[in-house]
Amino acid sequence: MEASSLIDITSNFITAEALSDALITTETSSCSSTYAVKDSLPKSVKVFDCSASKGAADKYKEERIPGALFLDLNQKFVDPEGKYPTTYPTEAVVRTRLGQLGVKKDDEVICYVQDSATRFSARALFILKSFGFVKVAILRGGLEAWRTKGYPIETTEPKEETKGEFEGDLTDANEHLAKYDDVKAIEEETEENMVIDTRSKEEHEGKTKPAFADAKAGKIPNSINIPSTSLLQEDGSFKSADELKEIFDKSGIDKNKKLVCHCNNGNQASIVAVALQESGYKNVKLYDGSWSEYGSKI
Repeated sequence: MEASSLIDITSNFITAEALSDALITTETSSCSSTYAVKDSLPKSVKVFDCSASKGAADKYKEERIPGALFLDLNQKFVDPEGKYPTTYPTEAVVRTRLGQLGVKKDDEVICYVQDSATRFSARALFILKSFGFVKVAILRGGLEAWRTKGYPIETTEPKEETKGEFEGDLTDANEHLAKYDDVKAIEEETEENMVIDTRSKEEHEGKTKPAFADAKAGKIPNSINIPSTSLLQEDGSFKSADELKEIFDKSGIDKNKKLVCHCNNGNQASIVAVALQESGYKNVKLYDGSWSEYGSKI
């Protein structure tokens, strides 16, 4: 029997207020509200700090949303044998890491980062959904949104990882991924397919040196350009659903086509892939090798 949900996850995003219902208690007076962490946090709610910038692990130890776990996205949630530093994780890697964090298949998983930026949360969400997780969402505005609301910040030593075994079946993530040969096969088949380059306009036009040393400047034939930054607000959080829809409509994306998103290494493309899913596009894949791979083969 599926466990009842403590958080109403109906989209790829939730607010700080929605998460707070599961983690804190509120005492309201005529003048103000006082927040406190619940004596016993729900075991079925897992909050992941998905930050992967330099110093993220140390900052996690200093402060976090109560009960949050550090995913270690770019170190322990990647394929260690992959050609690129952030290669998509294998099922074995996912099972091992989620087991270490005490995650179960039917848990409600909330992804956040230490500021209001989004790319690492989007990457984590896309990975989890590709392996069959359903109740997973990004915290809009990240830790800063939580802090702005005045909710408690945990500053004590974080709890140790459980180092258990992951329980539950995972789906085949390859159904959500495109490989180099897949992209080569569809790049000229534009009636049914569309490749979306989520790098900057300058990178798409070949005017900027690629991030990966072996890659040449350029673009995938017939690809369109939707920079991931165009979907984000100034603080790095996602724009509203209406704004996203308007951007995609103006870009001429056909919901009936198979969509493949790429960037330099799969991180920025995850932002656009998640936004497309949120906007009702069903057939969205991530080319994880992205331009780092494709650009080294031209």
